[in-house]
Amino acid sequence: MEEAKEEMHKGIMQNPNDPIIIYNAACFYALIGDPTTSIENLKKAMDNGFGNYEYIKHDPDLNSIRKEPDFIALIQGK
Repeated sequence: MEEAKEEMHKGIMQNPNDPIIIYNAACFYALIGDPTTSIENLKKAMDNGFGNYEYIKHDPDLNSIRKEPDFIALIQGK
């Protein structure tokens, strides 16, 4: 698990503003049970241009954070 986290971090550091990589990081962290980091990355992905809100609302990778108040607030009105 630590190696996977390191690799995810490396990918983000190599492309810190790439919305696809950051969105994938949000999915990764949601899948490993880190809702705070997942939502932080999701917000950053959206801030950097990831705008497929319907996909965000239905992506099964994000199921674990769907009921988090910060997730709800982030996609509210989108």
